[in-house]
Amino acid sequence: MNIALWVLQVLLAVINAVHGWLFATWTPATEKRFLERRPGTKPLQLSPGFRTFIGLAELLAAAGLILPMATGIMPILTPLAALGFAIIMAGAVDFHLRRGERSNAIGSAAISAVSLFVAYMRW
Repeated sequence: MNIALWVLQVLLAVINAVHGWLFATWTPATEKRFLERRPGTKPLQLSPGFRTFIGLAELLAAAGLILPMATGIMPILTPLAALGFAIIMAGAVDFHLRRGERSNAIGSAAISAVSLFVAYMRW
């Protein structure tokens, strides 16, 4: 079970890091390119400060999912990071449902459920 939890933690950390980096470095030019590549996609309609905050929170969650348990320094932070990420993803579910993006909402809900599982098992 420990190996399975580590695999899930690494996968969640990668998801966090990639999406967090995207949001933390998002610019108007990035959004323009994104919308051009996906016709019919709605603009994100998030303030730059809030988008950056979400990105930084996800980057910190990525570190929190791996580093405390790997180093043995304050390992209680790992389930707390997983719980925090589950909360972020619950917000993402609501965001995507309000925009009518059901497939994105389902993906966010699945990631939130995995995060809750990791939080519970590591607690």
